[in-house]
Amino acid sequence: MAGFETKDIRNIAILGHGSEGKTTLVEGLLFAAGVTDRQGRVEDGATVTDFDPEETKRNISISAAVAPIEWKKKRLNIIDVPGYFDFIGEMIGPLRVSETVGILVNASGGVAVGTEKAWQYATKYNVGKLLIVNQMDREHADYNKVFAQLREMFGSSVVPILLPIGKGDDFKGLVNVLENKAYDCTTKVPTEIPVPDDMKDRISSALEEITEAAAAADDELMMKYLEGEELTSEELLTGFSAGMARGEITPVVPCSAVTTVGVTMLLDVIADFLPSPEGNVYEGKDPKTDADITRKCKNDEPFSALIYKTIADPFVGKLSLFKVMSGTFTASTAVYNAQAGKTEKVASVNILRGKKLIPVDQLNAGDLGAIAKLQVTNTGDTLCDQANPVVYPKIEFPEPCISKAIFATKQGEEDKVFSGLAKLLEEDPPSAWKRTPRPAKRWCLRRAICTWMWSRTSLPLSSVPMPKCMTRAFPTVKPLKRPLRRRAATKNSLVGTASSVMCGLSSHPSATRILISSLKMPSSAVLCPATLFPRWKKACARTSSKVYWRATPWLACMQSCTMALTTR
Repeated sequence: MAGFETKDIRNIAILGHGSEGKTTLVEGLLFAAGVTDRQGRVEDGATVTDFDPEETKRNISISAAVAPIEWKKKRLNIIDVPGYFDFIGEMIGPLRVSETVGILVNASGGVAVGTEKAWQYATKYNVGKLLIVNQMDREHADYNKVFAQLREMFGSSVVPILLPIGKGDDFKGLVNVLENKAYDCTTKVPTEIPVPDDMKDRISSALEEITEAAAAADDELMMKYLEGEELTSEELLTGFSAGMARGEITPVVPCSAVTTVGVTMLLDVIADFLPSPEGNVYEGKDPKTDADITRKCKNDEPFSALIYKTIADPFVGKLSLFKVMSGTFTASTAVYNAQAGKTEKVASVNILRGKKLIPVDQLNAGDLGAIAKLQVTNTGDTLCDQANPVVYPKIEFPEPCISKAIFATKQGEEDKVFSGLAKLLEEDPPSAWKRTPRPAKRWCLRRAICTWMWSRTSLPLSSVPMPKCMTRAFPTVKPLKRPLRRRAATKNSLVGTASSVMCGLSSHPSATRILISSLKMPSSAVLCPATLFPRWKKACARTSSKVYWRATPWLACMQSCTMALTTR
């Protein structure tokens, strides 16, 4: 691929609720632009952006993937972002490097929770918005109803730039409101058709809304509009793009990703109306003096780049995805990691499409690329010219909310586990891990109670049937296969805590009744620690190998729980 100027670059992240067709839409865009020979299906695991084995197995997107497209002599960097909230960390990085987000909405289901979340994040990161009403070929698809929901929820900034012709199985084309032309989109190349008579009033009303929105984005255009003069198509385009860049205008485009009806015209909208990185100003810090620094997204500025994602590829190695924030980047560019204070070696410059690396000679300001095998660079780091260092703000990922304990299967292999976790964290920065000493092994309270009950008989435990109520209360307890002496217990048989005993018995009334009836004690003695504790007998002597109880088995059980004996 040839290098593209900053003004000809479009960076757009595709967001939305889960299973709204984001990956299918990206696949349709690639097919319509001639990048792929056939349109892959998510169900078949044959899409460009869902290449991970887990993604093809589960038929969902797990990580963000880039799919650059050449259209109308422009480079469209499309980023497919997962829609499920479990992978919300994959959305933060693309938001930092995109100028626009395309938010998908279901034509039959309307606005979903993921739609609102995507809008909120786009507003937070101050990027433009494009609403895409997908699945217009579905049964019960209703564009007018969905548009009314969008207008009610997101305000008057939502304007229709394309109008659908038909719906459901009859969805076959679109009307370009700015051109006042209708197109048949059932073929790969749209063909112009007469404008339907029943849509002329809607087209006129939509054009008036677009004109007002474009004029409001520019003072000169507003004065011309208020004086009654008609705005030219170039002026409408200028005002429309300026309003989109500031988030004041949000166009709505209907399409069907499965049938590709309207996908080609969506490419036209992205290339013609979406803002480019040109003119963006990025704020950073001097790593030495901590002074504020600004860099313009121009080729004549010193080189700087932000790493927005890291991929641990099993064949290529570590891949660092970045955006050129300023300057130009070639294989001969000296790369300096401002955070680590070290220089990195760059063998080649690439762009990434799915899992395929495509070598390029140069990347200009605002473009997205990938570097392989960087040693000390991680997600959120800044690469820059060593003579003109700068550090951009780190990417703020959400805090983890679920924790799990991991143990090595064999003693002494903990380092291997931590090495694997370190690689995992390179790809998933929102995750975190810490190393803590392994706790002492404790026997389950349920086993301790059942052991005491069975110890009241001299028969082997395997021959003693478990009471039905105990089976229901403690389904995980299995009887020991060796006999226990009457009123005696081994060192490891009775372990727990007094508080867990009380909570466990309180939550299992049937088990409590058995224990109470066998002890001939009032129920309050079990449920009330103040009544029970004084009845315990401090009659325990510990030897080097065994613990002998000189109290009743019940008191021995409770006493052992109080002492919280543990064995490693």
